[in-house]
Amino acid sequence: MRIVESPLDARELGGGYVLVCPSTDPQWTPLFLKASALVLGCGGSLSHGAIVAREMNLPAVVLADATLLLHEGEDIFVDGSSGVIARKAESVEPEVNDSAVAPEKLPPVPGKRERRAARWRNAGFMFWSLYLLAAWLLPESWLYQPSLHALDALLWPIVRAFGRPATVAAVGAGLAFLAAFTQALLADNVRVREARTRVRALTSEAGALPLTSRRRSGLVSIARGVHLRIMGTGLVPVGILLGIFILSFAWLGVRMDRRNPAPGSPARVLATIEADFRGPVTLAPGPPLRLDESSPPTRSLPPIRETLERLAAQLQMPPADRDDLQRYLRRGIAPRTLAWIIRSDTAGSFPVTLTFGQAQSIRQLVVFGESFPPPDAQ
Repeated sequence: MRIVESPLDARELGGGYVLVCPSTDPQWTPLFLKASALVLGCGGSLSHGAIVAREMNLPAVVLADATLLLHEGEDIFVDGSSGVIARKAESVEPEVNDSAVAPEKLPPVPGKRERRAARWRNAGFMFWSLYLLAAWLLPESWLYQPSLHALDALLWPIVRAFGRPATVAAVGAGLAFLAAFTQALLADNVRVREARTRVRALTSEAGALPLTSRRRSGLVSIARGVHLRIMGTGLVPVGILLGIFILSFAWLGVRMDRRNPAPGSPARVLATIEADFRGPVTLAPGPPLRLDESSPPTRSLPPIRETLERLAAQLQMPPADRDDLQRYLRRGIAPRTLAWIIRSDTAGSFPVTLTFGQAQSIRQLVVFGESFPPPDAQ
């Protein structure tokens, strides 16, 4: 223990000492560097000494007239958690029911950087949870497809230059690097590593104590808190990059599993239409697309409802079968699909227009080759 009345009078104090002083201001800070604990004659939780001690992981206790009650060079124990100062009679092994732990053995408390990383992690989890929930629940054109298009702009040049297997490897390696970089940039790995080292020693000590001892329970409680901190630190990149991870995997599933037809090979255009629609459906491909000879441009659905109703009226059906048919017709006939086969000798993304009846029409893109990503399904 070292009693210092003024920082200007401080001599070489050595290391690992308990610094006892009347009060502190910024001039005292250099003396904290080699101290193991701090005893103040006056102050509070928001005083300079208390704030700096917390940041430097030093136990700090206020004791009125500390410089008069304590003696230079004596051994004392400072418990910052309970505010207790005790004189040490001699160095002995702690009793099995003594829950006090020497300050130098305690894991360092979370510092400013670790607390900031925890705030970023929690905010990231909240933001990405809301974002992903909206992307999957709202219509796809609102958020989900724009997110995939943003990834198209970033990743499809890799597909075009190196192919799909190389792109999958690049995405995996890029996400791993991004996670490691975020961990190194934001997490306080040095402090957490020191906490892990100290808690291993405490856990080893606890393992040698009886199961019912108070000291074992105290050491296990300290270790449990540090394990949660370690797990939280490992989740920092996950929380911040959660949406990027999930959307990247979704992009790989959507884009890598669907292949565009090669130039010169046939492609199918499918239109799913309500079964009761009776107008013509016309496909108009834009150049250089052309319809296959087997696909007429204008198609129409067969009159399934009318046919069933006519047959029901003509045939002598048992009442039970007639009731089943009526229930089926009331429920509605499932939508039907029309298909056209188109070709192109040129790679690229080209429009086709589907016209329903005389007015309503939709436009869709058909892609040949790997110059563009597969079009969105409509």
